[in-house]
Amino acid sequence: MLYAPYQGDPRGTQGLYVRVRGEPMEHAATVRDAIWSVDSSEPIEGIAPMSDLVEAWVAIPRASRALVMALASLAWLLSVVGLFGVVAYAVRTRRTELGIRLALGAYPSRLEADQVRAVAPVVAVGMSAGLALGMIGGRLAGALLHGVSPLDPLSVAGALVAMGGATALATYLPARRAGRVDLREIILVE
Repeated sequence: MLYAPYQGDPRGTQGLYVRVRGEPMEHAATVRDAIWSVDSSEPIEGIAPMSDLVEAWVAIPRASRALVMALASLAWLLSVVGLFGVVAYAVRTRRTELGIRLALGAYPSRLEADQVRAVAPVVAVGMSAGLALGMIGGRLAGALLHGVSPLDPLSVAGALVAMGGATALATYLPARRAGRVDLREIILVE
């Protein structure tokens, strides 16, 4: 225990903590009367159960975690939409070529696989860079983590699976269009 006068540090938490059985607020009057029996000029305010105090103490860290999760989800969504847009644009600009390949007998599944294969090296580099930067960021943010290490294998694997799944979906949907190019549209448009 360390005694610090209120005038020296008014931000400190001062109080009397009483352990009781049953409902804590039922004992508030008894505790107040006991304090006033010793010193009737002692001000008593802010009587609350410990559960309410703990809830107030963790409210800011909980809000911070919720904000970080919201921003991380937004970043994830933006990366998926961005990758989808890039792959969709690449497929759109190659419609004529894809249509000619289909007309010459290429299988639609082959065209889809070619589109996915073309994006795979870029995705691999991006995921590797993201993993490296995430590990560095985890080390830097280690003081904010409670109950988990910055390089927790389960968390890292979960992040890789989430990004890998999003990447696969964002790549596959536009690549699927590559195998479904309508030759009549290409001939009429161009």
